[in-house]
Amino acid sequence: VFKAEAVLNGKPTKVAIKMIHPHVHEQMATDMELLTSFGDFIDRFPNLEILSIGETMRQFAVAMRSQLDLTKEAMCMVKFGKNFAHDNWAVFPQPIEGWVTKNVLMETFMDGTPIKEYMQNQKNLPEALSLKLSDLGTRLVTKMIFFDNFIHGDLHPGNLKVKVSEN
Repeated sequence: VFKAEAVLNGKPTKVAIKMIHPHVHEQMATDMELLTSFGDFIDRFPNLEILSIGETMRQFAVAMRSQLDLTKEAMCMVKFGKNFAHDNWAVFPQPIEGWVTKNVLMETFMDGTPIKEYMQNQKNLPEALSLKLSDLGTRLVTKMIFFDNFIHGDLHPGNLKVKVSEN
């Protein structure tokens, strides 16, 4: 991911550009082949059948392969934007039309501090802010899963940013 500036609608705008490394597709294919082969091997043990380990590994492989198509990530961004349009506490980057391909995605840049920095510094965090971040994280995941019936796996602590306002 690269931070850049692009001229959009005649105005300089901060953007983020995500790119898939040229060799990732081959590496991922090999890794997922190994993973699914291991899952097939585990499925041969009747006593482990109840754990569905093989099926879980195969589903994981499918999900990981789909992560290599940035047009799908762009569609998820648009869906998040629509799903949270009436919630002023959560905003999501949006893809820049005309700059989305399977291997490249340009999106609006989101200013803020990655939530992982707050998580790593919990001891020095004011309790009110810690509770607020916990509440917002819980609301985000609850709405996404239970109300919108939508899961996007890119919501890890490095991708969640926080802007603390004075109000």
